[in-house]
Amino acid sequence: VSAPRLGRAFAAHNFAGVIGFGTSPILVGTIAAVAGWRPALVTAGAIGLAVALALLASRTHLATAAARREEAHRQKGRAGEASFARIVAMPVVLLAFAYFVLTAFAGAGIQSFAIAALGEGYGATLAFATLAVAAYQLANAAGSLFGGYLADRGEHHHRIAMTGLALAALMVGTAAQPGLSLPLVTALLAGAGFANGATAPSRDVLVRRAAPDRGVGKVFGIVYSGFDVGNLLAPLAYGAVLDRHAPNLVFALTAAALAMAIFTVLGVGARTRVEARPVSR
Repeated sequence: VSAPRLGRAFAAHNFAGVIGFGTSPILVGTIAAVAGWRPALVTAGAIGLAVALALLASRTHLATAAARREEAHRQKGRAGEASFARIVAMPVVLLAFAYFVLTAFAGAGIQSFAIAALGEGYGATLAFATLAVAAYQLANAAGSLFGGYLADRGEHHHRIAMTGLALAALMVGTAAQPGLSLPLVTALLAGAGFANGATAPSRDVLVRRAAPDRGVGKVFGIVYSGFDVGNLLAPLAYGAVLDRHAPNLVFALTAAALAMAIFTVLGVGARTRVEARPVSR
C-alpha cells in the first residue's frame, strides 16, 4: 500500500476486524441454538479453511512488487535483518506492546463485562445493555474509518491517537459516575467507541514507521500479541470487580487503562524517529 493511503488501508483492516468480531457471535450462536455446539464449531473452522483456500488461489495477486523485491533480498541472504532479540529490546516496540495490552484490556471490559455492569449498576435490561454495547462496537468501527482519513491527512499520528484515547477515557470515566440515565450512558459509550476507533489507524502507522525495514513482521507480531495479553488479564480484573458488586468500577478500570495508554503513545511518538532505521544483527 502506498504511503499516502496507508492510514485508510489500516482503517479498512481494523473495520473488517470489528465487523468480524461483531457478527461471529450472531452466526455461531444461531447455528449452536439450532443444531448444537459441534456444528457451530465445525462451521467456524470451515470458514477459516475457506479463507485459507481463497488466499492460496489468489496468491499471484498478493505477490506485489515490494514482496517480490523482498523475496529477492531473501534469496541473496539475510544480512541486515533485525534479530528477534534486538527488536524485543527496542523501547518503541515495548511501548507499543504496552499500548496494545492496555487498549485490549479496556476493549474487553466494555465488550465482555459492560452488559453485566449495566444490568447490576444501572438497572438496564439485558436487551438494553446489549444495545449499548452494540452501539459502542458500531461506533468503534465508524471511528476506525474516520481515523483512516485523519491518519492520511496528517503527520502527527501520536497526537491523533493521544487525543482519541483522552476523549474515550473521559467519556467512559463519566459513564462510571453513579446516577446517570441509561440513554446518557449509552451515548457516552458510543462516543468512547468512536474516539477509540479513530486512534487505530494512526496507531498502526506509528508502529509501521517505528519498525526497521527488515523487521516489520517481527514488530507487528510482537506488538499485536499485546492484544492476547490484554484479553487474558481483563477477565481476572473485571470478574473480581463484579464479584465484589462494584459494577461502576468496570467503567472506571476501562477509563484508567485508556488513560495509561496515552503515555505509551507519547513514548512511541517520541521514539519513532530514533528507532525507525535499519538495525543490524
